[in-house]
Amino acid sequence: MSIKSREDANKYYNQINKLVDEYTDNHKIRPSRLGKYLKPGSDRSKRFLKRNNLSDVVGTDRILGDIIEDRVNMESD
Repeated sequence: MSIKSREDANKYYNQINKLVDEYTDNHKIRPSRLGKYLKPGSDRSKRFLKRNNLSDVVGTDRILGDIIEDRVNMESD
């Protein structure tokens, strides 16, 4: 499955954004630490996406990387 429209992309961005929020809020992990832990393309990021039933969607690894990068930049500001 792949992301074919803007609506699909927004849906996956929102879904992954909520997952990252839960992860940082519940586990009290700073985005910079999470960025090191869930590097795009790493086994950990693949397991994260698989655990949340997103591994079959092409492009979710890029979305995860974008969201984490955005959070790291907000943390540094």
